[in-house]
Amino acid sequence: MAEIADLRRQLLALDAEEKKITSSPLPAVVIKQRITETINAIAKTGMPTISSSPMSEGPVNIHRLLDFTSNEFNRAPTGGAPFFVWLLRDEIVAKLHAMVEHEDLPAALTDEERRRAVAGIAARRVKLERREEAIIVWAENHNITIPRRPDVSPYIVLEIEE
Repeated sequence: MAEIADLRRQLLALDAEEKKITSSPLPAVVIKQRITETINAIAKTGMPTISSSPMSEGPVNIHRLLDFTSNEFNRAPTGGAPFFVWLLRDEIVAKLHAMVEHEDLPAALTDEERRRAVAGIAARRVKLERREEAIIVWAENHNITIPRRPDVSPYIVLEIEE
């Protein structure tokens, strides 16, 4: 039936649109924000502590931060990388930000924009699939067999409202 073929073409177009949306890049501002958050998290683990206690090993724990052997938590040695990230945080962030394109790509989407776009596609998909299923059921009632797509949602076939 021509209408089934048309609906299936529309569903394929929705699949392509969804793939394009889900693989679209993030805006530069979001990438920079995530870079900053990542560097801040690493720097936080490398921040030295100052101790005024006469019982401490020294006034600052840099020797532990620069330890090239496994630490008291049996983690892999860091070679002091988190300490140096803490020490040079601003320079690292600036260099990484400079690596990010200054212009957003036309298809760039924030996570919220991406979520809304995918939700819109899902709503359109449900409408198309419900129409397709109605035609298939009508055809079955008239002794006409139209095979269902293997990827059709069972909710659609069972007529369950989500």
